[in-house]
Amino acid sequence: MNQVSLIDLRNIGVDRCAATAASILLNGGVVVAPTDTVYGLLGLFRSEKAIEKIYRIKGRDQEKRLIALVADIQSAALLSSRTLPEFVEEFWPGPLTVVLPSTSAHPLGWPTQAVRVPDDPWIKTLLNAVGGPLFAPSANPEGKQPATSAAEAAEYFADTVDLYINGDNSRINAPASTIIGWEDNGWKLLRQGAIPVDQMGSVLYVKIKAKDNPGLQPQDGLI
Repeated sequence: MNQVSLIDLRNIGVDRCAATAASILLNGGVVVAPTDTVYGLLGLFRSEKAIEKIYRIKGRDQEKRLIALVADIQSAALLSSRTLPEFVEEFWPGPLTVVLPSTSAHPLGWPTQAVRVPDDPWIKTLLNAVGGPLFAPSANPEGKQPATSAAEAAEYFADTVDLYINGDNSRINAPASTIIGWEDNGWKLLRQGAIPVDQMGSVLYVKIKAKDNPGLQPQDGLI
């Protein structure tokens, strides 16, 4: 195994880490880095090279879609063919992923796109540095547990990832995001996560309903 490229967010700071990662991402590379939930495998939203690499090194089925992180609500609106629901302002930035109808310009032609506005100064700085969305599935091969550090991710992916960025320990046992989507004329809970269902219900009332089973299983790879 060749030596991996690793930098530490705590040692060199947010701006330098973002600049280093952005230079790789803008050239179609992939980066493992902490997000506001767990560690993610990041690639530029509109880079065919990065998208192909993410699927390949995760061993991910092409039918399984990827979450996109965006810097703000305005950026999220650009990925949706419909007006964003008003309730997102209650939860964004934060660990809520919303499955939205895509625009015709989606790089993979998907009819929907899972989107989140992360509540984390580091990842927001990175999003601003690349000037657009990032695909960000969790940093693990299919069927494995998400990495809780850059070192763990490196054990999974070795030198197939262009850069590893280590953060603090706050991602250890961090809950994944809550996922909701529009189905049958109502907002349905697709995955329980960091935002409790009762907290969402207090704002959305009956618009959120657990899908089929209150003990929902996580959707692998979405963070």
